[in-house]
Amino acid sequence: MIGQIRTLLRVKTLKEEQAFRAVRRKRAELAQAEAAVAEAERRVRESAAALPARETAVYAPILGSVVPQGALQDARDAVVALRQAHLSLVDGVDASRAAARRIAEELEAARNRHREIQKQRDKYVILSDSLAGEAAATAAYGEEVEIEDLVSARRRRIA
Repeated sequence: MIGQIRTLLRVKTLKEEQAFRAVRRKRAELAQAEAAVAEAERRVRESAAALPARETAVYAPILGSVVPQGALQDARDAVVALRQAHLSLVDGVDASRAAARRIAEELEAARNRHREIQKQRDKYVILSDSLAGEAAATAAYGEEVEIEDLVSARRRRIA
């Protein structure tokens, strides 16, 4: 029985180690996701800071001069494209934050799973230790009884 319990304990220990590795992987993924959020936020800040200057640069060649209607429309389209590019960066931040939140939830789930597996393993550790202690006590008692039997048999022979 002790052998079976020890085998089950080994299986539980392997599962606990596997769950711990999953927690470590999720922590690393979360760190990467948080770095991606920070990078996306930095790009949005830089884009927002440079957006007025870029818009001005688009209109600069046509300001103060007579230009065909097509050139004015092209400038407007270029400004719209700049603003859409900035908005796509903002959307990227939102997507990065959502991914980071999802990974944080997955990390919490992995931690909970690891905690539950640890509890199961701890039960088997306690059971294994208890059975091993009982087996040792039984073996010690058996040795004491055997020694007493030997001593009492000698006394009977002597007497």
